[in-house]
Amino acid sequence: MMKKLFYFLVIAGFVFSFSFAFAQTAQDYFNSGNAELKVQNYDKAIEFFTKAIELNPKYDSAFCNRGTAYYNKAMLHTNDKEDLNLAIKDYTSAIELNKYDPDYYLFRGSVYEKLGDYFKALNDYDLAITLNPQDEYYYLIRSQALRNSGNYEKALYDIYKAIDLDPSLKGDYNIQKEIKDLKFMIK
Repeated sequence: MMKKLFYFLVIAGFVFSFSFAFAQTAQDYFNSGNAELKVQNYDKAIEFFTKAIELNPKYDSAFCNRGTAYYNKAMLHTNDKEDLNLAIKDYTSAIELNKYDPDYYLFRGSVYEKLGDYFKALNDYDLAITLNPQDEYYYLIRSQALRNSGNYEKALYDIYKAIDLDPSLKGDYNIQKEIKDLKFMIK
């Protein structure tokens, strides 16, 4: 009887440890989601990020990347509003978990801009710039939203601010064209 109990405990121990050896962590699912995101398999990426979030509901990066998967999926399906709204929801969750990451505001702002809600987009871009005022890219992104909302003077100011932060932008053809176009629209 003792021998059978011993064998049972040994086998149970192997089965128990074997199952833990193959259990995936939130980080594993997150990494798998990123791999799927990279190859544009958005549905599978969403599935992996969802599993990561189920295992760690405070995983702000998983919310953010799932939002990105929804956003990219929406772009494939001619701005699918349902996916865009899911992206906003996930970016908002990421912000609630980590309000100090400027990229989360930038990403959510991009979705608002895609939906034509320039007020909310600009608000998010302003917050991103407040958190990281030395990133010229944020000013260029905000300048596009300002331009699209008809605020040409502020758009031009943001382009000049981006050039101040990165003088190499001054020679960029697209930047120079944008400056010329904005000056024309201001007149």
